[in-house]
Amino acid sequence: MEVTKQISKNSSRFMHSAKKFIGTDVANLSLFEKVWLFAPITVWFSYRPLLRFGQNSSMYFELSVVLIYLLALAAAGFPLLLKNRRMLAKSKSVQLVQLFVLVSGASLLWTPNKTRGVLTFGVLLLLLIVFMATVVSVKKLKNLVPVLTELFIKSAVIMSLLSFVQLVTAIWFVSNVTLLCAGCTPAQFGFARPNVFTIEPQFFGNLLLAPALILFHQFLTKKLSIVTKISLFIVITALFLTLSRGAIFAFSAGVLVLFFVEARDLKTITKSMLIIFGCFISCIMIQGVAAAANPDSSATFKGAISTSVNQLSLGIVDFAQYTSETEPAEAIIENTDSQETEFESGTVLSTDNQEVAPNFDGYVPESTNIRLKLSRLAIHSWSDNFARMLFGVGVGGSGTVLRQEFPEQVNDREIVQNEYAELLLENGLLGFGLFTAIIASLFYSSRKTKWTWAIIVAFLVQWNFFSGYPNALHIYLVFIMLAVVFTYVSGSKNLTKTK
Repeated sequence: MEVTKQISKNSSRFMHSAKKFIGTDVANLSLFEKVWLFAPITVWFSYRPLLRFGQNSSMYFELSVVLIYLLALAAAGFPLLLKNRRMLAKSKSVQLVQLFVLVSGASLLWTPNKTRGVLTFGVLLLLLIVFMATVVSVKKLKNLVPVLTELFIKSAVIMSLLSFVQLVTAIWFVSNVTLLCAGCTPAQFGFARPNVFTIEPQFFGNLLLAPALILFHQFLTKKLSIVTKISLFIVITALFLTLSRGAIFAFSAGVLVLFFVEARDLKTITKSMLIIFGCFISCIMIQGVAAAANPDSSATFKGAISTSVNQLSLGIVDFAQYTSETEPAEAIIENTDSQETEFESGTVLSTDNQEVAPNFDGYVPESTNIRLKLSRLAIHSWSDNFARMLFGVGVGGSGTVLRQEFPEQVNDREIVQNEYAELLLENGLLGFGLFTAIIASLFYSSRKTKWTWAIIVAFLVQWNFFSGYPNALHIYLVFIMLAVVFTYVSGSKNLTKTK
């Protein structure tokens, strides 16, 4: 009896602490809603820690935290589908998404890569289950959106601070300690590019997009506390530190959308632009100090700043003429497959106490050219015949087809690295048309909260720089929440909550 009372007392304390932390009463939530509360935290662990079960000629067999979470969320939501199947059958939005998944599933019959196709379709099926369960639970989940948003922002700030730690520790420690990917180490530019627990910097930058734009929207429309302003500064600075042009360009596109839909006065816009500029200056200062402090690198403070600016400007802005830096001839370590990447073994830059020059001191055109080449090859392959143009080569089959048709230009585990080109090649015009209709319906459903278009546009822009599902599941979870919740929202309600 005494033990039972103690357990009850401890449980009450836990529930009280949980309510205080997340701002809602956990005890009154359903299992599906409770699992949704973990989304803003688990999405950051899209690559580390990782369970690897083996590999074949085209892919690694891996299980990440975010994939395990997606499976748990779908399992929690599946009973809701059984109870509400008649209601779901009448939903046009559900029918549209179901049709896209059905077309993808049917293409398993002709895909040249059955294994990858089945696994990819499995992820799509889990996302479909989560979407339908969220539709069923929308009336309760829309009340959790402010909580989910606040948790996402808090976790973004924590991860941003960890990215600072990762960049600094990379000055002295090797990659098997810092968890930096092979193309993220100081050996490349003289300073590290943080990827935290993601596979590479662009995915970490992509994860920062939604929190950064939500905070930026608050800055444009509300009087914020000093803590929120500092959070905005930290998150945007961390985004710049990734040196991911895709993430930074996507953020810029989102900011432009916010300026357009909010139609604020020139003073507010000018102030917000100064904030962004201040974040960028802080970023290059940090990169410069990190490069100059690295005992194994010959990179200088000015050289690192020149490198960063030149890389982000695609080689247009060149400060190298004002420095004494020389251009090394080595090639960058590229993550040619955004789904699977080998990490650096943990070697140091120098073994004889001599300073080594970074591999690059400016814009690296190879990183752009390879994406453009793969997109061109994908479009060329897609247009090979009418049947392929209409139905595609099959889900998961793009890499295999490109390797078969262009063996001298495509690596063994290459993927398209452009979501639109890959979707067109794998699902044809039929699947691409359905996908476009889903995105259009997403814009339509959120028309009364147009500022959220900034998040949608940002994700759409960065889809030009990578493809695949496992490393970017947060995009689909955010889209699911936006599509479902804002279908039922009226007036000027929005995601944000300011305490």
